Amino acid sequence: MEWVHRWRAMGVDCKVVAPRDLDANWCEATVASYERTLSRFDPHSELNEVCRIGSGTVSADLQQVVLAAIDVARWTNGLVIPHLGATMAAIGYDRTFAAIRPSQQALDLPVLPDWRDIEVRGRHILLPSGTRLDVNGIAKGWISQRMTERCATPRVLVELGGEVSVIAPPDDPWCVAIDHPTAAEPLALLALAHGTVATSSIIERRWQRAGINVHHIIDPRTGMSAVTDVLTASVIAREGIYAEAAAKVCILLGAERGIMWLTERGLAGLVYTADGQVLTTPFLAEYLWEYDQ
Repeated sequence: MEWVHRWRAMGVDCKVVAPRDLDANWCEATVASYERTLSRFDPHSELNEVCRIGSGTVSADLQQVVLAAIDVARWTNGLVIPHLGATMAAIGYDRTFAAIRPSQQALDLPVLPDWRDIEVRGRHILLPSGTRLDVNGIAKGWISQRMTERCATPRVLVELGGEVSVIAPPDDPWCVAIDHPTAAEPLALLALAHGTVATSSIIERRWQRAGINVHHIIDPRTGMSAVTDVLTASVIAREGIYAEAAAKVCILLGAERGIMWLTERGLAGLVYTADGQVLTTPFLAEYLWEYDQ
């Protein structure tokens, strides 16, 4: 019988699964501590404090996440960037998703500074004027992986929203389901012993702003919610930050170009399109769950 603990944090469903009882209070407190550092929605978070001031010496956790976000921006050639906070606020995502209400207020999209002008020197961060960091997506992948490492058990699964991180013996992997967005049967079952699976979707977090349907995946090339034929994208990677970023890239590029982008980088991935197609990279086959395992 596996031990399972579920709770809400960072505006998403959280889950830890292990073969033995872990400390549920520790799990919740650890995620809450990261949230106080990295949350865009907590006005007193360390992230918001450095955005208000524009510079400062920060904790090692914030430094690592900002460095990771800059590396992701470089890796994705600017498709996934760390400073969309002002854009998110402009389209109405300036609070947790549950608190968003439709609004007729006109859109006033900000002009974003160049992400390459964000400076991290040791533990000191210097932001271009007007920069509002938003590292929530990167943070979920980063935190889920840190949690699997800190649980100090040879077999554990941590899920924060669509970010799943696992550790298990190679001969006893986890069976991780990629949920179908509209049906009960999953899109795929994956055998994963070490690493992460991240899923991005434009289905759930949708609302109206100024009479326009918007969602939370922003295309930095337009400043608006991505126009795409991808409803959900899932990617496997050793590091959660890259799995999460790659799933977003698939949505931003569209199904055909997204699958090509993943394939060129040797990543296992799957996209589900608006017309019901399931497209995968060749590398996904090695992770598919065999029912006699």
